[in-house]
Amino acid sequence: MLPGVRGSGRRALPSWPRPERLLPPRLHDAIGRALGGDAAAAAALCSDLDAKDPFTGDAVRLVRALAALESGERSRGRRELRALMRQDGDPGLVLVAVAALGEDLASQRRFVPAVRLLHAAQARLHDRTSKLFLAALELGIELQRRGALDATAVEALARRLERRDPAPVHAAVHVLRAEHALLSGDLATAVAAHREARPYARSGGLASLRPRQEAVAQALRAPFADVEDWEEPLRTVSREELAEIESRPWHLWVDALHRVVHRRRGARAGIATLALGPQPGVWRTLDAVLRTPRHHLPWKNARSLLGETDPVALRERAAELARVLAEVQVELQLGDDGIGLAEEKLVLVFPPATLPALELDLLGQLAERPGARTTSLGRGRSGRTVVRHLARLRAAGYVRMAGGGNEARYFVI
Repeated sequence: MLPGVRGSGRRALPSWPRPERLLPPRLHDAIGRALGGDAAAAAALCSDLDAKDPFTGDAVRLVRALAALESGERSRGRRELRALMRQDGDPGLVLVAVAALGEDLASQRRFVPAVRLLHAAQARLHDRTSKLFLAALELGIELQRRGALDATAVEALARRLERRDPAPVHAAVHVLRAEHALLSGDLATAVAAHREARPYARSGGLASLRPRQEAVAQALRAPFADVEDWEEPLRTVSREELAEIESRPWHLWVDALHRVVHRRRGARAGIATLALGPQPGVWRTLDAVLRTPRHHLPWKNARSLLGETDPVALRERAAELARVLAEVQVELQLGDDGIGLAEEKLVLVFPPATLPALELDLLGQLAERPGARTTSLGRGRSGRTVVRHLARLRAAGYVRMAGGGNEARYFVI
Protein backbone atom coordinates (compact mmCIF):
# COMPACT_ATOMS: atom_id res chain seq x y z
CA MET A 1 0.00 0.00 0.00
CA LEU A 2 0.98 3.63 -0.33
CA PRO A 3 2.46 3.05 -3.80
CA GLY A 4 3.25 6.12 -5.83
CA VAL A 5 0.58 6.94 -8.38
CA ARG A 6 2.16 6.29 -11.76
CA GLY A 7 2.94 9.34 -13.76
CA SER A 8 1.78 11.77 -11.12
CA GLY A 9 4.56 11.56 -8.52
CA ARG A 10 1.83 11.57 -5.88
CA ARG A 11 1.34 9.18 -3.02
CA ALA A 12 -1.96 7.31 -2.84
CA LEU A 13 -3.87 6.91 0.39
CA PRO A 14 -3.40 3.49 2.01
CA SER A 15 -6.35 1.14 1.77
CA TRP A 16 -6.35 1.02 5.62
CA PRO A 17 -6.77 2.99 7.77
CA ARG A 18 -8.57 5.57 5.68
CA PRO A 19 -11.42 8.05 6.15
CA GLU A 20 -14.92 6.77 5.54
CA ARG A 21 -16.16 10.10 4.17
CA LEU A 22 -15.42 11.40 0.69
CA LEU A 23 -12.43 13.74 0.53
CA PRO A 24 -10.75 15.58 -2.34
CA PRO A 25 -7.81 13.71 -3.98
CA ARG A 26 -5.31 16.27 -2.69
CA LEU A 27 -6.33 15.57 0.90
CA HIS A 28 -6.14 11.82 0.30
CA ASP A 29 -2.61 12.38 -0.97
CA ALA A 30 -1.72 14.46 2.10
CA ILE A 31 -2.96 11.80 4.54
CA GLY A 32 -1.05 9.12 2.61
CA ARG A 33 2.15 11.13 2.85
CA ALA A 34 1.64 11.81 6.56
CA LEU A 35 1.10 8.11 7.34
CA GLY A 36 4.08 7.23 5.16
CA GLY A 37 6.45 9.40 7.17
CA ASP A 38 6.52 12.68 5.24
CA ALA A 39 4.15 14.79 7.29
CA ALA A 40 5.91 18.05 6.40
CA ALA A 41 5.16 17.54 2.70
CA ALA A 42 1.65 16.46 3.64
CA ALA A 43 1.04 19.68 5.57
CA ALA A 44 2.29 21.72 2.62
CA LEU A 45 -0.29 20.06 0.37
CA CYS A 46 -3.17 21.28 2.53
CA SER A 47 -1.69 24.54 3.81
CA ASP A 48 -4.44 26.59 2.15
CA LEU A 49 -7.31 24.40 3.36
CA ASP A 50 -9.62 25.51 6.17
CA ALA A 51 -9.38 23.43 9.34
CA LYS A 52 -12.88 24.63 10.29
CA ASP A 53 -14.51 23.21 7.17
CA PRO A 54 -17.25 20.80 8.37
CA PHE A 55 -16.40 18.24 5.65
CA THR A 56 -12.60 18.32 5.45
CA GLY A 57 -11.53 20.08 8.65
CA ASP A 58 -10.84 16.90 10.67
CA ALA A 59 -8.54 15.51 8.00
CA VAL A 60 -6.66 18.81 7.70
CA ARG A 61 -6.20 19.00 11.46
CA LEU A 62 -4.96 15.41 11.55
CA VAL A 63 -2.31 16.09 8.91
CA ARG A 64 -1.16 19.23 10.69
CA ALA A 65 -1.04 17.41 14.04
CA LEU A 66 1.14 14.65 12.56
CA ALA A 67 3.39 17.30 11.01
CA ALA A 68 3.71 19.00 14.40
CA LEU A 69 4.79 15.74 16.03
CA GLU A 70 7.28 15.10 13.24
CA SER A 71 8.82 18.55 13.63
CA GLY A 72 9.16 18.21 17.41
CA GLU A 73 6.19 20.42 18.39
CA ARG A 74 4.80 17.70 20.60
CA SER A 75 2.53 19.83 22.77
CA ARG A 76 0.69 21.25 19.80
CA GLY A 77 0.50 17.91 18.02
CA ARG A 78 -0.83 16.08 21.07
CA ARG A 79 -3.39 18.81 21.74
CA GLU A 80 -4.76 18.52 18.20
CA LEU A 81 -4.85 14.71 18.34
CA ARG A 82 -6.72 14.71 21.65
CA ALA A 83 -9.26 17.15 20.23
CA LEU A 84 -9.84 14.86 17.25
CA MET A 85 -10.31 11.86 19.53
CA ARG A 86 -12.90 13.63 21.69
CA GLN A 87 -15.09 14.40 18.72
CA ASP A 88 -17.59 11.98 17.25
CA GLY A 89 -15.69 12.12 13.98
CA ASP A 90 -14.64 9.84 11.17
CA PRO A 91 -13.59 6.42 12.66
CA GLY A 92 -10.61 6.13 10.33
CA LEU A 93 -9.23 9.50 11.36
CA VAL A 94 -9.87 8.81 15.05
CA LEU A 95 -7.98 5.50 14.76
CA VAL A 96 -4.97 7.26 13.22
CA ALA A 97 -5.08 9.93 15.95
CA VAL A 98 -5.23 7.36 18.77
CA ALA A 99 -2.37 5.30 17.36
CA ALA A 100 -0.18 8.36 16.71
CA LEU A 101 -0.76 9.79 20.18
CA GLY A 102 -0.11 6.44 21.88
CA GLU A 103 3.12 5.89 20.00
CA ASP A 104 4.31 9.43 20.67
CA LEU A 105 3.68 9.07 24.41
CA ALA A 106 5.57 5.77 24.41
CA SER A 107 8.50 7.36 22.56
CA GLN A 108 8.81 9.75 25.52
CA ARG A 109 8.64 6.74 27.87
CA ARG A 110 5.24 7.82 29.17
CA PHE A 111 4.11 4.22 29.07
CA VAL A 112 1.18 4.26 31.50
CA PRO A 113 -0.77 7.06 29.73
CA ALA A 114 -0.05 5.43 26.36
CA VAL A 115 -1.35 2.02 27.46
CA ARG A 116 -4.45 3.53 29.08
CA LEU A 117 -5.20 5.50 25.92
CA LEU A 118 -4.95 2.49 23.60
CA HIS A 119 -6.88 0.24 25.98
CA ALA A 120 -9.73 2.74 26.35
CA ALA A 121 -9.90 3.25 22.58
CA GLN A 122 -10.35 -0.49 22.02
CA ALA A 123 -13.36 -0.47 24.33
CA ARG A 124 -14.98 2.31 22.28
CA LEU A 125 -14.34 0.79 18.86
CA HIS A 126 -16.66 -1.69 17.18
CA ASP A 127 -14.43 -2.65 14.24
CA ARG A 128 -12.56 -5.95 14.82
CA THR A 129 -9.61 -4.93 12.65
CA SER A 130 -9.07 -1.64 14.48
CA LYS A 131 -9.29 -3.37 17.87
CA LEU A 132 -6.68 -5.91 16.79
CA PHE A 133 -4.32 -3.22 15.50
CA LEU A 134 -4.52 -1.17 18.71
CA ALA A 135 -4.14 -4.31 20.84
CA ALA A 136 -0.88 -5.10 19.03
CA LEU A 137 0.37 -1.54 19.61
CA GLU A 138 -0.61 -1.76 23.29
CA LEU A 139 1.29 -5.00 23.83
CA GLY A 140 4.28 -3.53 22.01
CA ILE A 141 4.32 -0.62 24.45
CA GLU A 142 3.96 -3.00 27.41
CA LEU A 143 6.97 -4.89 26.06
CA GLN A 144 8.98 -1.66 26.02
CA ARG A 145 7.79 -0.84 29.52
CA ARG A 146 8.33 -4.20 31.22
CA GLY A 147 10.89 -5.91 28.98
CA ALA A 148 8.74 -9.07 28.93
CA LEU A 149 5.21 -10.22 28.13
CA ASP A 150 3.03 -13.21 28.84
CA ALA A 151 3.66 -15.44 25.82
CA THR A 152 0.02 -16.56 25.80
CA ALA A 153 -1.14 -12.97 25.20
CA VAL A 154 1.07 -12.67 22.11
CA GLU A 155 -0.04 -16.07 20.82
CA ALA A 156 -3.71 -15.21 21.38
CA LEU A 157 -3.30 -11.99 19.40
CA ALA A 158 -1.66 -13.85 16.51
CA ARG A 159 -4.53 -16.35 16.44
CA ARG A 160 -6.98 -13.49 15.89
CA LEU A 161 -5.30 -12.56 12.61
CA GLU A 162 -7.14 -13.40 9.41
CA ARG A 163 -5.72 -13.60 5.91
CA ARG A 164 -8.01 -10.78 4.74
CA ASP A 165 -6.79 -8.34 7.42
CA PRO A 166 -4.99 -5.24 6.08
CA ALA A 167 -1.20 -5.25 5.74
CA PRO A 168 -0.61 -2.79 8.64
CA VAL A 169 -2.47 -5.11 11.01
CA HIS A 170 -0.39 -8.11 9.94
CA ALA A 171 2.75 -5.99 10.27
CA ALA A 172 1.86 -4.81 13.80
CA VAL A 173 1.17 -8.36 15.04
CA HIS A 174 4.17 -10.05 13.41
CA VAL A 175 6.61 -7.30 14.44
CA LEU A 176 5.33 -7.72 18.01
CA ARG A 177 5.88 -11.49 17.77
CA ALA A 178 9.43 -10.95 16.50
CA GLU A 179 10.26 -8.42 19.24
CA HIS A 180 8.84 -10.64 21.96
CA ALA A 181 10.67 -13.75 20.71
CA LEU A 182 13.92 -11.81 20.39
CA LEU A 183 13.74 -10.50 23.96
CA SER A 184 12.77 -13.99 25.19
CA GLY A 185 15.81 -15.56 23.53
CA ASP A 186 13.70 -17.65 21.13
CA LEU A 187 15.78 -16.93 18.05
CA ALA A 188 14.05 -19.43 15.74
CA THR A 189 10.65 -17.82 16.38
CA ALA A 190 12.14 -14.33 16.08
CA VAL A 191 13.60 -15.15 12.64
CA ALA A 192 10.33 -16.71 11.42
CA ALA A 193 8.16 -13.85 12.73
CA HIS A 194 10.46 -11.23 11.22
CA ARG A 195 10.26 -12.92 7.82
CA GLU A 196 6.48 -12.79 8.05
CA ALA A 197 6.48 -9.17 9.18
CA ARG A 198 8.90 -7.76 6.59
CA PRO A 199 6.66 -7.72 3.47
CA TYR A 200 3.70 -6.36 5.42
CA ALA A 201 5.76 -3.63 7.09
CA ARG A 202 7.17 -2.56 3.73
CA SER A 203 3.84 -2.52 1.92
CA GLY A 204 1.56 -1.40 4.74
CA GLY A 205 2.18 2.32 4.33
CA LEU A 206 2.63 3.10 8.03
CA ALA A 207 5.99 4.69 8.75
CA SER A 208 5.64 4.05 12.49
CA LEU A 209 6.02 0.28 12.01
CA ARG A 210 9.03 0.32 9.69
CA PRO A 211 11.62 1.40 12.31
CA ARG A 212 10.52 -1.42 14.61
CA GLN A 213 10.80 -3.97 11.81
CA GLU A 214 14.19 -2.59 10.78
CA ALA A 215 15.41 -2.68 14.39
CA VAL A 216 14.55 -6.39 14.61
CA ALA A 217 16.29 -7.01 11.27
CA GLN A 218 19.41 -5.24 12.53
CA ALA A 219 19.40 -7.22 15.78
CA LEU A 220 19.07 -10.52 13.90
CA ARG A 221 21.71 -9.83 11.26
CA ALA A 222 24.39 -7.87 13.09
CA PRO A 223 27.48 -9.69 14.46
CA PHE A 224 26.36 -10.95 17.85
CA ALA A 225 28.46 -13.62 19.55
CA ASP A 226 31.64 -15.67 19.27
CA VAL A 227 30.64 -19.30 18.78
CA GLU A 228 32.56 -22.56 18.80
CA ASP A 229 30.97 -25.94 18.11
CA TRP A 230 31.94 -29.49 17.23
CA GLU A 231 31.94 -28.67 13.51
CA GLU A 232 33.68 -25.29 13.27
CA PRO A 233 36.24 -23.33 15.32
CA LEU A 234 35.57 -20.06 17.13
CA ARG A 235 34.00 -17.40 14.86
CA THR A 236 31.61 -14.46 15.15
CA VAL A 237 28.01 -15.11 14.10
CA SER A 238 24.72 -13.20 13.91
CA ARG A 239 21.53 -14.17 15.71
CA GLU A 240 20.15 -15.56 12.45
CA GLU A 241 23.19 -17.80 12.14
CA LEU A 242 22.91 -18.74 15.80
CA ALA A 243 19.29 -19.80 15.22
CA GLU A 244 20.52 -22.13 12.47
CA ILE A 245 23.12 -23.62 14.84
CA GLU A 246 20.36 -24.17 17.42
CA SER A 247 18.57 -26.42 14.91
CA ARG A 248 21.55 -28.83 14.78
CA PRO A 249 21.71 -32.00 16.94
CA TRP A 250 23.83 -30.54 19.74
CA HIS A 251 24.08 -32.27 23.13
CA LEU A 252 25.38 -29.49 25.37
CA TRP A 253 24.93 -25.72 24.87
CA VAL A 254 26.77 -23.26 27.11
CA ASP A 255 25.70 -19.62 26.79
CA ALA A 256 28.29 -17.38 28.41
CA LEU A 257 26.27 -14.23 27.65
CA HIS A 258 23.49 -15.36 29.98
CA ARG A 259 25.60 -17.84 31.97
CA VAL A 260 23.21 -20.67 31.21
CA VAL A 261 23.85 -24.35 30.45
CA HIS A 262 21.40 -26.34 28.31
CA ARG A 263 21.55 -30.15 28.17
CA ARG A 264 19.58 -32.04 25.50
CA ARG A 265 18.40 -35.25 27.11
CA GLY A 266 16.59 -36.78 24.14
CA ALA A 267 13.57 -36.13 21.94
CA ARG A 268 11.05 -37.06 24.63
CA ALA A 269 12.88 -35.77 27.71
CA GLY A 270 13.45 -32.32 26.19
CA ILE A 271 16.11 -29.84 27.27
CA ALA A 272 17.30 -29.30 30.84
CA THR A 273 18.46 -25.79 31.75
CA LEU A 274 20.86 -24.70 34.46
CA ALA A 275 21.25 -20.98 35.29
CA LEU A 276 24.68 -20.21 36.70
CA GLY A 277 24.33 -16.43 36.84
CA PRO A 278 23.36 -16.50 40.55
CA GLN A 279 26.43 -18.69 41.23
CA PRO A 280 29.32 -16.52 40.00
CA GLY A 281 32.00 -18.67 41.63
CA VAL A 282 30.77 -21.83 39.93
CA TRP A 283 30.47 -20.00 36.62
CA ARG A 284 34.04 -18.70 36.76
CA THR A 285 35.34 -22.24 37.25
CA LEU A 286 33.33 -23.51 34.26
CA ASP A 287 34.37 -20.53 32.14
CA ALA A 288 38.03 -21.29 32.80
CA VAL A 289 37.51 -24.89 31.64
CA LEU A 290 35.65 -23.85 28.50
CA ARG A 291 38.30 -21.37 27.39
CA THR A 292 41.20 -23.86 27.52
CA PRO A 293 42.23 -26.03 24.53
CA ARG A 294 40.13 -29.20 24.20
CA HIS A 295 38.24 -27.98 27.31
CA HIS A 296 40.78 -29.58 29.62
CA LEU A 297 42.21 -27.35 32.37
CA PRO A 298 45.42 -28.58 34.07
CA TRP A 299 45.58 -27.99 37.80
CA LYS A 300 48.64 -25.75 37.52
CA ASN A 301 46.85 -23.49 35.01
CA ALA A 302 43.68 -23.51 37.14
CA ARG A 303 45.57 -21.95 40.03
CA SER A 304 46.52 -18.86 38.01
CA LEU A 305 43.24 -18.56 36.08
CA LEU A 306 41.07 -18.87 39.18
CA GLY A 307 43.40 -17.09 41.60
CA GLU A 308 43.33 -20.07 43.96
CA THR A 309 46.70 -20.96 45.51
CA ASP A 310 45.40 -23.60 47.96
CA PRO A 311 45.26 -26.99 46.15
CA VAL A 312 42.55 -28.27 48.52
CA ALA A 313 40.33 -25.23 47.93
CA LEU A 314 40.89 -25.55 44.18
CA ARG A 315 39.74 -29.17 44.17
CA GLU A 316 36.73 -28.20 46.28
CA ARG A 317 35.77 -25.63 43.66
CA ALA A 318 36.09 -28.24 40.94
CA ALA A 319 34.01 -30.70 42.95
CA GLU A 320 31.31 -28.07 43.48
CA LEU A 321 31.19 -27.44 39.71
CA ALA A 322 30.92 -31.19 39.08
CA ARG A 323 28.03 -31.46 41.55
CA VAL A 324 26.15 -28.53 39.98
CA LEU A 325 26.61 -29.81 36.41
CA ALA A 326 25.37 -33.25 37.48
CA GLU A 327 21.95 -31.66 38.07
CA VAL A 328 21.55 -31.55 34.27
CA GLN A 329 23.41 -34.83 33.67
CA VAL A 330 26.67 -33.22 32.53
CA GLU A 331 29.80 -35.06 33.62
CA LEU A 332 32.86 -33.07 34.66
CA GLN A 333 36.00 -35.19 34.65
CA LEU A 334 38.27 -34.67 37.68
CA GLY A 335 41.64 -36.36 37.28
CA ASP A 336 45.15 -36.17 38.60
CA ASP A 337 46.14 -33.91 35.73
CA GLY A 338 43.23 -31.47 35.81
CA ILE A 339 39.56 -30.76 35.03
CA GLY A 340 37.94 -31.79 31.74
CA LEU A 341 34.62 -31.52 29.96
CA ALA A 342 34.11 -34.29 27.40
CA GLU A 343 31.16 -33.66 25.11
CA GLU A 344 31.15 -34.65 21.46
CA LYS A 345 28.53 -32.14 20.34
CA LEU A 346 29.24 -29.06 22.41
CA VAL A 347 28.26 -25.48 21.44
CA LEU A 348 29.88 -22.54 23.23
CA VAL A 349 28.48 -19.02 22.91
CA PHE A 350 30.70 -16.20 24.21
CA PRO A 351 30.31 -12.40 24.23
CA PRO A 352 32.42 -10.97 21.38
CA ALA A 353 36.01 -10.38 22.43
CA THR A 354 35.83 -7.07 20.53
CA LEU A 355 33.55 -5.53 23.17
CA PRO A 356 35.30 -3.14 25.59
CA ALA A 357 36.26 -4.62 28.94
CA LEU A 358 33.75 -2.42 30.79
CA GLU A 359 30.89 -3.63 28.61
CA LEU A 360 31.92 -7.27 29.08
CA ASP A 361 31.90 -6.60 32.82
CA LEU A 362 28.42 -5.04 32.64
CA LEU A 363 27.11 -8.07 30.73
CA GLY A 364 28.55 -10.33 33.40
CA GLN A 365 26.95 -8.31 36.20
CA LEU A 366 23.57 -8.37 34.45
CA ALA A 367 23.82 -12.13 33.97
CA GLU A 368 24.35 -12.41 37.74
CA ARG A 369 21.63 -9.88 38.64
CA PRO A 370 18.98 -9.56 35.91
CA GLY A 371 16.96 -6.38 36.27
CA ALA A 372 19.74 -4.42 37.98
CA ARG A 373 19.65 -0.62 38.01
CA THR A 374 22.56 1.61 37.05
CA THR A 375 23.26 2.47 40.68
CA SER A 376 24.16 -1.17 41.41
CA LEU A 377 26.35 -1.64 38.32
CA GLY A 378 28.99 1.00 38.97
CA ARG A 379 31.76 -0.79 40.88
CA GLY A 380 33.32 2.59 41.58
CA ARG A 381 32.68 4.02 38.11
CA SER A 382 30.72 7.20 37.49
CA GLY A 383 27.02 6.81 36.78
CA ARG A 384 27.40 8.72 33.53
CA THR A 385 30.03 6.26 32.29
CA VAL A 386 27.85 3.26 33.15
CA VAL A 387 24.79 4.78 31.44
CA ARG A 388 26.81 5.57 28.33
CA HIS A 389 28.11 2.02 28.00
CA LEU A 390 24.69 0.54 28.74
CA ALA A 391 23.32 2.70 25.92
CA ARG A 392 26.01 1.28 23.61
CA LEU A 393 25.06 -2.26 24.61
CA ARG A 394 21.38 -1.47 24.00
CA ALA A 395 22.15 -0.03 20.56
CA ALA A 396 24.19 -3.14 19.71
CA GLY A 397 21.34 -5.42 20.81
CA TYR A 398 22.90 -7.01 23.91
CA VAL A 399 20.85 -5.30 26.61
CA ARG A 400 17.22 -4.27 26.96
CA MET A 401 15.87 -1.62 29.29
CA ALA A 402 12.55 -1.94 31.07
CA GLY A 403 10.84 1.17 32.37
CA GLY A 404 12.57 4.51 32.37
CA GLY A 405 14.15 7.25 34.45
CA ASN A 406 15.30 6.27 37.92
CA GLU A 407 13.23 3.09 37.71
CA ALA A 408 14.99 1.76 34.60
CA ARG A 409 16.13 -1.86 34.88
CA TYR A 410 18.47 -3.69 32.53
CA PHE A 411 18.56 -7.27 31.24
CA VAL A 412 20.82 -9.22 28.89
CA ILE A 413 18.96 -10.13 25.68
